[in-house]
Amino acid sequence: MNEPPIESRSAFRVVGIQVRAGAGGLNPPEAWAQLWPRVGEIHDQAGDGAYGVSANFDPASGSFDYLAGVRVTSDAAPPPGMHSAFLPTQRCAVFTCTLATLMQVLHAANHEWLPASAFQRGDGPEIEWYPPAFDGANPASTFTISIPVSP
Repeated sequence: MNEPPIESRSAFRVVGIQVRAGAGGLNPPEAWAQLWPRVGEIHDQAGDGAYGVSANFDPASGSFDYLAGVRVTSDAAPPPGMHSAFLPTQRCAVFTCTLATLMQVLHAANHEWLPASAFQRGDGPEIEWYPPAFDGANPASTFTISIPVSP
């Protein structure tokens, strides 16, 4: 695995559809399917693509909270049935992948790169960023996943 860039991410807020994924719950694609018909209801969108936020991982069950959403520029309450997440400033290792390689890249990042690096897993969620040009129907279309790290 190539050495990923380490970036400092400024704090921001994401609004969208949240599901409890894994362990018999919904899965992230279902959250995206629920978001797209309603994305126009979200006010003050930053217009910089879409975000998938994975947090509150439970190792015993393998479940986690997954928020499919967009970055917003205000603290306004989310529309009914939606959630918001404040993502604090953090240092992240940034990995590029496709939908087909996402799980492979996550595994390699957490079980190969991280243990061999000078970093430890930091607090905070994993953040997928889908740029505006991302095309889920194109298997070669790339996005990034950021994993929080600390020295």
